[in-house]
Amino acid sequence: MIFMLESVELIPEIFSFYWNFLLLIQDALWLDVNNQR
Repeated sequence: MIFMLESVELIPEIFSFYWNFLLLIQDALWLDVNNQR
């Protein structure tokens, strides 16, 4: 039970890290598209 609670607490941290990673990739792709023009 305690392990499950700790896992639930970790979810927001993992999600925020994953979201920031996606934003970085999106910015990189957007810069590539702008540079190709």
